[in-house]
Amino acid sequence: GGVIPGRIANFNDPQSRQELVRFFRFMKRYDDIYHASTAAGECLLLYPRSQVHEGHFREAMSAFNAVGFKLLDDHVLFDVLPDDMARPDNLARYRRVFTISSLGEMRPEYYDSLSRFEAPSTVRVSASRPEKGNIWDIHFVNYNRKEPPENERTGLPADENPIPVSGVKADLVSLAGLSVRKIEWMTPESPESRELGIEPAGNRMHFTAPEFLVYAVARVHL
Repeated sequence: GGVIPGRIANFNDPQSRQELVRFFRFMKRYDDIYHASTAAGECLLLYPRSQVHEGHFREAMSAFNAVGFKLLDDHVLFDVLPDDMARPDNLARYRRVFTISSLGEMRPEYYDSLSRFEAPSTVRVSASRPEKGNIWDIHFVNYNRKEPPENERTGLPADENPIPVSGVKADLVSLAGLSVRKIEWMTPESPESRELGIEPAGNRMHFTAPEFLVYAVARVHL
């Protein structure tokens, strides 16, 4: 829910300001995606706060980061919750619960009951539910870019050089008791959303994402 890039971007630079305006206008246009939304991953990763409080910060965080990056690389939709806040009622809705001890069992077959994404590791995927409406928002962020040489970096948008990504395939597990009515696709570079073709397959639903530059949202209307 933060706006860290808005704090580090040089808004006095015309090109930086142009991108800030583009993204904030996108957020304003689709305010219902972000306002009071809640995380909606299929799995949960427990943050080892109890071990941190006991003084095992380095070991606990190293293991936490290893499991977290594995989930990111495998494109698993997951939320994070401190372990001292975990209760049966807020664990029950997740298909899998991961801890800092889970790394050894995270093989492909372990994800069989989860949504799957065919995408480069430079693409990160997450999910949220808006405050209103029966909608599941899938967020895609593409971090792939052409890195400038160290001695030529300016801290301005000219450094970014994002490389577009295409052909990302989504294989979503339908939420319990619900079917997909339509999927909208939207990016900051496009003034209007577009509807995507979907392919139902039992309790799953497939779609292929159009090419996008840095950020995109698939609004799954249920």
